[in-house]
Amino acid sequence: MNATRTGTLACLIIAASLGGAAARGAALSGEAMVIVGRDLRPIERDPVTDLSWSSGIIEYRDVRGLLRSAPRAEIGLIAPSWWWNASPHDPAAGDPFVGGADSARLGVLALTDGQRLVGWFDVGTDPGGSPDDVTWMSETLGRRRVKLEAISEWRARGARPPGLAAGNDDLVVLTNGDRLMGFVESLGSTVAIRSGATTVRTPVDRVAFVRLANPAHARASDPAIAARVWLSDGSVIVAASVESSPVGGGVSVRLGPALGSPGGANTTDEAASVTLKPEQIAAASLGAWGQPDRAGAITPLARVRVTSQSSEPGQPDSDARVVVEDEATVPTGTLLDCPAVVLTGPMRAEWTLGPAVNAQGRRLSAWIMIPEECRVWGDFEVRLFWLDARESPDAPGRELWAARLRESDPLKPMEVDLPTSAGRIRVTLLAGEHGAIQDRARLVRALLASW
Repeated sequence: MNATRTGTLACLIIAASLGGAAARGAALSGEAMVIVGRDLRPIERDPVTDLSWSSGIIEYRDVRGLLRSAPRAEIGLIAPSWWWNASPHDPAAGDPFVGGADSARLGVLALTDGQRLVGWFDVGTDPGGSPDDVTWMSETLGRRRVKLEAISEWRARGARPPGLAAGNDDLVVLTNGDRLMGFVESLGSTVAIRSGATTVRTPVDRVAFVRLANPAHARASDPAIAARVWLSDGSVIVAASVESSPVGGGVSVRLGPALGSPGGANTTDEAASVTLKPEQIAAASLGAWGQPDRAGAITPLARVRVTSQSSEPGQPDSDARVVVEDEATVPTGTLLDCPAVVLTGPMRAEWTLGPAVNAQGRRLSAWIMIPEECRVWGDFEVRLFWLDARESPDAPGRELWAARLRESDPLKPMEVDLPTSAGRIRVTLLAGEHGAIQDRARLVRALLASW
């Protein structure tokens, strides 16, 4: 784009209001949770409850009801037990787009640093301000003012992202499918986009999707970020600190200094804090996120690019491929932004990893399953190999894991220690005794970690 946006990014920071007194406060969530170490191994064998945060540690009750604690520096994830253990779960049960008086107005505002805010444009009570500002209302986080330069996209309820690669221009997709490209000047009750000398203004209820050509922000990989928090309404926020509040059984959420702002001015017009109920926090990751080659980081396999995929020699010919399940079917995205990775038939696929610098170990953790609709005839073997970076594409590799899946045994854990050197993960799906019929594998909760 020729034009530039000025301003700063609203960063959501969870901070404590301890008042000088250390106290055990609210639970992270009311449901059973799993505390997972940075090596993707659960710290407790069984789910835990009554989580609370204090300086340097997380306290919880184990399955026997005993109060225990773990150093925060050793924790990688805190997630619901059903998600970690691939148990059946209805995602619509926690979907804010289903029901509710304001469900027709709901949308998702995605920020350039990976934050995601579920809510609506607060146009009725907007006190005004710069046209570069967007006033956003969230039932969980209240009214927030965000700069246009901090936004990557907005999506209306029920809208699907267009199948169009991001470019140098902003994109507006109308509800009738028409597309406008140019420079978005404002978002709110009206979406204004300038193309050449002409500015087109369209009521927001006639707009399905807006993508802004703003660069990704480094905040997501900032070492000062202590946690990434997924809220029960589908929002995702990055946090500089997470502490339980000793008063009222809640968690204090505060807007911190805006990134890149001279003097660190806030971007909100109101009191810069809200209090969340424990049940409003669905999951959290501690430390770096989404950087597979960084020590201390956890990354969904779905976020790592597939570098090659082909038919497997000696297997039935097929057009099988790797597919990342469509997150648009869940309007606010998947929990921990970790959609399933699907091998659609007999094949081999490879993911390339760089060296995990200064890491002591690297691990892949997932569940692999036959989808329910494929369990009558589905019968196949899955193998995982490691190939060093210097090995040719035709090299057999070193087998690290294998399992057979069939109707009577359709779900297997995949826990594999990987080298920290540069190389490739190869996964092969081999047809079973029924041939290739319904041979389809889903890798769910597939995560890579280095530590």
